[in-house]
Amino acid sequence: MLMEDGAELVEAAVESLRGQKEALNLPDFTIVSMPRFREVARAAKLTRADKEVICEQAILVVDQFYAHLPFKRARYAFDPVQRLRLLHAQIPRGDDDLRFHSALLRVFADMRDAHTFYGLPAPYGGATAFLPFFMKCYEEEGRRRFVVTNVLTGLAHPAFKPGVEVTGWNGMAVSSAVERLAESVAAGNRASRFLRGLMQMTIRPLSYTLPPDEEAVFVQYTPDDGAGDRVLALPWNVATGMTGGLLQARASGICEPVAGHNAARHVLWGQREWEEQAELQIAEAEAAATRLRVRVYSCPQAVPRRLREDGRLFSKVPAIFDFQHPSGVFLQGSIAPNELCGVFEGAAKRFGYVRIKSFAPPPDTIFTEFRRILDVMNECAPDGLIVDVRGNPGGSIKGAERLLQLLTPKTITPAAFHFANTPTIQEILDRLAADNLDDMMLKAEFDEWIGDGFEALASGKPVTDGHPLTSHRSANDTGQVYQSPVALLIDAASYSATDIFAAGFQDHGIGIIIGVDDNTGGGGGSRWLHHDDLLEKLRGIPDLPLKKLPAGAVLGFAHLRASRAGNRAGDSLEDVGVTCNKRWSLTKKDLMDFGSDLVGFACAQLAALPVRRLEILSAGIEPDGLRVTVRATNLDRLVCYLDEQLRFVVNANVSSFTIPLDDAERGSKALSIRGMARKDGKLEAAAACRRPLTGGAMRASPEHERPE
Repeated sequence: MLMEDGAELVEAAVESLRGQKEALNLPDFTIVSMPRFREVARAAKLTRADKEVICEQAILVVDQFYAHLPFKRARYAFDPVQRLRLLHAQIPRGDDDLRFHSALLRVFADMRDAHTFYGLPAPYGGATAFLPFFMKCYEEEGRRRFVVTNVLTGLAHPAFKPGVEVTGWNGMAVSSAVERLAESVAAGNRASRFLRGLMQMTIRPLSYTLPPDEEAVFVQYTPDDGAGDRVLALPWNVATGMTGGLLQARASGICEPVAGHNAARHVLWGQREWEEQAELQIAEAEAAATRLRVRVYSCPQAVPRRLREDGRLFSKVPAIFDFQHPSGVFLQGSIAPNELCGVFEGAAKRFGYVRIKSFAPPPDTIFTEFRRILDVMNECAPDGLIVDVRGNPGGSIKGAERLLQLLTPKTITPAAFHFANTPTIQEILDRLAADNLDDMMLKAEFDEWIGDGFEALASGKPVTDGHPLTSHRSANDTGQVYQSPVALLIDAASYSATDIFAAGFQDHGIGIIIGVDDNTGGGGGSRWLHHDDLLEKLRGIPDLPLKKLPAGAVLGFAHLRASRAGNRAGDSLEDVGVTCNKRWSLTKKDLMDFGSDLVGFACAQLAALPVRRLEILSAGIEPDGLRVTVRATNLDRLVCYLDEQLRFVVNANVSSFTIPLDDAERGSKALSIRGMARKDGKLEAAAACRRPLTGGAMRASPEHERPE
């Protein structure tokens, strides 16, 4: 078996990456070798007093504020508070900071909760260890196969390139190496552990995990020429300045390790990821473009400015959204427009695709742009929509939940959230209820739960009663915009606010959920950070022994526990996540051709579903009432509301009807119509639209109304 040392090739690639510092707009971007990083880490020492403070604050956080504590104790048969107390009593003496960090990381990892973590101090915090390639996994004949999808720019090896299969890792089967690493990952279900373990094989954010034990990895792979396996030794390097202060960005629910991984991956591959794909994707895109007589663009920057600024082709918030439809631009590195249309059972269909990369705040920006994209999809993709949240680490829970209404005619019930029922939480709630704390920030944070302290104490339940973070009004203030069938794509890295989005999607029966893993990541909570939330919001609570963490260390924790709504009301999301309706096993073509097979499968699923539509064509006042003209497709009954009050019901086979009005109703502000269709013998809401009746002046109009 041929063995090669790739150190010189990697150094050349790393030097090329260092030269991109200005182009990447990362002024603090640096890369050092793993041996050099270890030297720096050994020189940075915590005092014994520093370690005691970290342990004491960790005990306080987990014992008094961690909303999942009783459930984790029962599920995993261990007591993290006692483990932390033992660590505090046995803090390693001498200069061994690594033993201390390792022991503390192990306690938090055993809680299996990515919301709840110990963030290491400098120089680990903000650093990322990486290998010069990225790999993913697909299934073939029931066997996992691991394929290189990206290599670092400038890694000029003739055989080790995108598309080759990795078979071994430091002398063991690569699947065993992934499974071994996955056991140290703080994830609540098997699928999430495996996927995040796979992600950390080549990119490890050192804020949340220790550096690899080895300084280089011996990668066994099968080259394309079929001449037999080879082994390439590739060294680890450590980069800093890539994440841009990720922890300082406040978000209600996010998987910090996945967010850090995504940020690092964007720096390492994002500038020219399209160039690193297999020739298959480029060849297929060019063939389709030639057939359709359109141009394939190499990257967004190569697209003419007039097209880049066309909101029907590109998102105005590219950090959050990507989208595509059959009338879109052919762009290497994204789904081709022709893959989103076809003939199904003799009928031509056009579908849309929207990727939501994160739910990073502000939520109003997310909502406004998603609604705008759906307007584009109504025009360009009228037969169905694929919403892809794979790898979305979360963000604003309100931003995520508010989007659901745009995809369904049903009334959205937001998820409920619960505080831990502990003496400290009870004291805070009791003080606020008695108005003994003049702290507006604290009152705003606990507002919905004020008054629950006694009930929580009397009931003896592990958590308080549940209340939503997203108000019922904001969750339903706009209504349905896209009426055609919707499919949601998930994976085990879809976490936190994305878990909650997927749960709301499923619990309200919005559409089908297609999983490339069995379930989402299982982040069923909202998280606080010790330095941003406890210290800032609870500073007015007397006798609460809060201290600032030393050396830039961080503690994050789930301060609220989520429970589902709709037809699974009360069920937990933590650990279990959201289970898909249909499972898709990724293929090699999916990895190398940006989900081509997966997209085809999703389109076929959407094509099999009926398209139901409802439009208000006109609404005008007449002597006998409000004359309404509609266009309804595949609906059985229309239920009409004036200012949200039920007013009239009519069969959907009539195109116009009159709603009788009394004098007071002639001043109504809005007409809403909900179209009902039969499913399993029962009528349920299938489409909805509304029309403002400004100032009560209702005049006939030929203008078609957008759906709700």
